[in-house]
Amino acid sequence: GITITMMATLNLTSLNSDSFILMGIPGLEQFHIWIGIPFFAIYLVALAGNGILLYLITVDCSLHEPMFFFLSMLACTDLLLCNTCVPKTLGIFWFKAQGITFSGCLAQLFFLHFSFFLDSAILLGMAFDRYVAICSPLRYASVLTPRTIVKITVAMVGRSFGVILPVVFLVKRLPFCRSHVIPHTYCEHIGVARLACADIAINIWYGLSMPLLTLASDLIFIGISYTFILRAVFRLPSRDTREKALSTCGSHVSVILIFYSPAIFSSLTHRFGHNISHSFHIMFANLYVAIPPALNPIIYGVKTKQIRDKGCNDLSMRVSREDYGKSRHMPSLILWLIGVVCFAYADIFISICHGFCVPIMTVITDVALVAISNTILMLCLPEMLGTCCSLVCIIFMFYIPTFFSILAHCFGHNVPYAFCIVFTDFSVIIPPALKPMMELDPAPPALNHTVPFSGPGPFILLGVPGLESLHAWLSVPVCLLYMAALAGNTLLLALVAVDKSLRAPMYQLLGLLAIADLVLATSTVPKALAVLWGLSDEISFRACLAQLFVAHVAFIAESSVLLAMAVDRYVAICQPLRYGALLTQRVVGAVAVAAVTRGACVMAPPVALLQRLPYCGQRVLPHTYCEHMGVAGLACGDTRPNVWYGLATTLLSPVLDLGLIGTSYAFILRAVCRLPSHGARHKALGTCGAHASVITLFYTPALFSFLTHRFGRHTVPSHIHILLANLYVVVPPALNPVVYGVRTQQIAQRLRRLLRLCWAGAVQGVGPERASRRNE
Repeated sequence: GITITMMATLNLTSLNSDSFILMGIPGLEQFHIWIGIPFFAIYLVALAGNGILLYLITVDCSLHEPMFFFLSMLACTDLLLCNTCVPKTLGIFWFKAQGITFSGCLAQLFFLHFSFFLDSAILLGMAFDRYVAICSPLRYASVLTPRTIVKITVAMVGRSFGVILPVVFLVKRLPFCRSHVIPHTYCEHIGVARLACADIAINIWYGLSMPLLTLASDLIFIGISYTFILRAVFRLPSRDTREKALSTCGSHVSVILIFYSPAIFSSLTHRFGHNISHSFHIMFANLYVAIPPALNPIIYGVKTKQIRDKGCNDLSMRVSREDYGKSRHMPSLILWLIGVVCFAYADIFISICHGFCVPIMTVITDVALVAISNTILMLCLPEMLGTCCSLVCIIFMFYIPTFFSILAHCFGHNVPYAFCIVFTDFSVIIPPALKPMMELDPAPPALNHTVPFSGPGPFILLGVPGLESLHAWLSVPVCLLYMAALAGNTLLLALVAVDKSLRAPMYQLLGLLAIADLVLATSTVPKALAVLWGLSDEISFRACLAQLFVAHVAFIAESSVLLAMAVDRYVAICQPLRYGALLTQRVVGAVAVAAVTRGACVMAPPVALLQRLPYCGQRVLPHTYCEHMGVAGLACGDTRPNVWYGLATTLLSPVLDLGLIGTSYAFILRAVCRLPSHGARHKALGTCGAHASVITLFYTPALFSFLTHRFGRHTVPSHIHILLANLYVVVPPALNPVVYGVRTQQIAQRLRRLLRLCWAGAVQGVGPERASRRNE
């Protein structure tokens, strides 16, 4: 069906070289009419919500503040974004209006990308507004003057225009002499450029640099502003003022997540998700230009008190007028009724409709159809049941927690409310995380990829040889540990950055350790998960060198930081009076520079040694990531310099560090034993417990892996080596923040205070709304 449609469209496009054909969603042409219905509903919500929001801000003088001015700009940009794409998409779905002129295509992609980048700039401006309001409240009116806001607006519009304008000229210069069929519902830059019959390297590089230089920088600046906001909030004296300050940022944070999360996901799936169907990409792209414009006004209408109160007050005033029945007031009344539904009672309406319609219309129907299909399969084709194991697991994993959650919410009045909430959170997180790990159609493992090649070409990462059938299940703990490492180290870095009481050298070194852990895990685990999930097992020679270089540099830097932390404990216990003079901010900075420089200097020669080797044999790496001796083993030249250098660096960096750490702890134990009281000795050793645990976690698997690689090749199976190597790059980064968070009193106290603050803010936001509904 898709091939016939494509051929027919190709014949159409050959008649007119100045137009393009938009296919819609290839493979789902028969469902276009039904897919258009939810898009049309979302589009109407976006138009109504943003229109009402603009009207409220325009007519109410109390909303003429910088924050609401930025909000009105966001609403205008959302209207521009959805009106640029959705009407044409609906025309394709419902009226088969697939043709679009070249000028119209250029105009559409210009306004699409222009509104997208302008949205990002507005969110950055709103983050700056919140930063000034919370960190410098007395200077808010003098900093964000009308003149300053106009300058910011001109800068945001000018930046977006300047970034997108070259795209139009880059596309316009291209010759289009091949297919004019765009497998999409609207025109976007790279999709149109790929139809050209000329070199589009400039378009690709410019399209890649634009998000990095604009969206990524905006997101970084937003993160920096919220770092300062959190620091300022933690310095506030009372709990109520902290909660009030954080509540003013709730709507903005929600809109940021709605905007950037799908953008990042879409970018990652386009770059790395080659196994994801093209129809999913297009469906997600359409939802992305429709859902944020529809949700943004609802979020601000429900969570912003001024807008909600203004809508409800104006509605009550208009209804109380005696002439409300006149025709000239009826459109206004209907408009405000829609406004109240969208804003004041959006959460109730959505909850009732979603909670009642979804289980009845979808879940129960789907369960019945699944049961019928599996029954037919069991009766007609019993020999094919072996191919359904993964599907059955996914069905049980999805529907059981769903039914339990529905029953517990409807009838389980004796079930604790906190348990319902926690179970609901797990039911929406765990199934999406585990489904990709179950292969529905597992292909036979490629055990022999020994393709000869003359030069450094792509390598094949086998994963864990001998355990290919268990790859999906092995990835589950690796993925969970990686997520724990990301969350724990990021939270630890945020605590050290925003809390002024954690500025001691010990905590700054702990921040360096967290950074090294993040680099070590991120340089290896994502590729390992891609190999285990069967998404991508190839890696280029340069990428392989980059991976082993970064991973080994992070390992050596982490060893250096642990040595510096041992010196810190030595000075704090053995020479406490000189602690402040010896370990200054400059010394900690020098330690960071020295750790990275040392790792880079140690790992630069192995990269050069690997580049000089000829690779004329097999290109299969029996591993999940690249490491020095594994790559060197594929060469057909003399690898003795690699072997001796690898042995020398192991002895001169981690082993030397471990010896110096042992020496420092010997002096620490000697000093502790000389203390007069048992309580003083116990307190001194208590400050070293977390560090000693982290040292054990870091060096024990490293030494075991090194010894088994050197001496246990014939006794220890290879899959044990690889499993240990994968756990080694993910277990210490996951456990280090847990160890320090549990055993370090200051960090544990700050973490508990942050969690209490977030919980109190959430309860305070939900409590008054429920109380007002009960009173009504």
